[in-house]
Amino acid sequence: MKILALNPFHSGSHQAFLDGWAQKSRHELTLFTLPGTQWKWRMRHAATSFALQIREVLKAEPQSWDVIFTTDMLNVAELKGQLPESIRSCPVVLYFHENQFEYPTRLEGGQAQRDEHFAFTNFISLLSADQVWFNSNYHRDNLLNHVRNQLSRMPKLARTDAARWKSELEKVEQLAKVHTPGIECRRASFSSDGPIHLCWVGRWEHDKNPEQFFEALRLLRASGVAFQLSVFGESYRNTPECFSKAREEFQSNIVHWGFAESKERYFELLAQADVVVSTAIHEFFGIAILEAMNAGCVPILPQRLSYPELVRDETRFLYDGTTNDLVENLGELAQRKLDSLAAFQADQRFAVKLSQRFEWGIAAEAMDAEIEFLLASKLSDE
Repeated sequence: MKILALNPFHSGSHQAFLDGWAQKSRHELTLFTLPGTQWKWRMRHAATSFALQIREVLKAEPQSWDVIFTTDMLNVAELKGQLPESIRSCPVVLYFHENQFEYPTRLEGGQAQRDEHFAFTNFISLLSADQVWFNSNYHRDNLLNHVRNQLSRMPKLARTDAARWKSELEKVEQLAKVHTPGIECRRASFSSDGPIHLCWVGRWEHDKNPEQFFEALRLLRASGVAFQLSVFGESYRNTPECFSKAREEFQSNIVHWGFAESKERYFELLAQADVVVSTAIHEFFGIAILEAMNAGCVPILPQRLSYPELVRDETRFLYDGTTNDLVENLGELAQRKLDSLAAFQADQRFAVKLSQRFEWGIAAEAMDAEIEFLLASKLSDE
């Protein structure tokens, strides 16, 4: 089967998703992409830009596709209205990496500003696609709840109109699927003697709540626990100030700080760590956490967002979200490693096993099968 994959924001996890699927899929993916910058502009113009590109390609060399795949960064209704007639009947699969009802806003003038128009674009796309995929159960439920709330707030919406909107939303709910991104599984490394080695793999932004992470490290050190520290990730123009302060404060603990020079080097460094910690207040999936688990890191994650899904609700890997419980969990792990390295390594092996459920071969097979089922259903309806 031939899939036309349109990626309006071809960067980071969005790019990695399509690259990973294309490498493992038994279907043929044709990629059309736009740069992964200026996301608001991408959402405004992506549908038209792609429609124009497709028209040019078909004019030069007529061809066809069985399915169109795109993401939440595009208005599906606008795309369908502008596609060449020859492919307008192709079913559209819409993938939600994130959504604009929930995505963190930046502070402007002291207050967080959210443009409801972008959220409504997600809503209209949701109704316009032939099938909708989410990267986690948490994300699916989160978005659908936001849509219900928006419906209740729409001004002067007649009761009959509201019933129609609700009916359409119920159809979407029935058809919504969860297809997680995959990871490239590698050979894990397990701990040796020495202080526990903690790592951070989140973006250097406020929605990952780094202030709580560094406060937990202060309390851990004050309690007499020895540890090593690696803080991975890329700094941005608005990087929280706590990173530069922490680099000075924990200088004697640091093994690595900052962005690794290559992907291979990143995984080499990651394999040296014992524990991966998240304090995030926003996360729709958590691919960096899974990669760390696959490298042999024991996860310590807040019991919220998509994290319980990653570890199958294993309580040993979850804390209640408070700093005190995080410190308690880290302290217990540090002592566990000192008391019984074999027991600690058993936790590492179990974390690796959990991560292997998300291997790209498994994820791609599930998505390929979903595409085939969608097309078979469409043919049977005709």
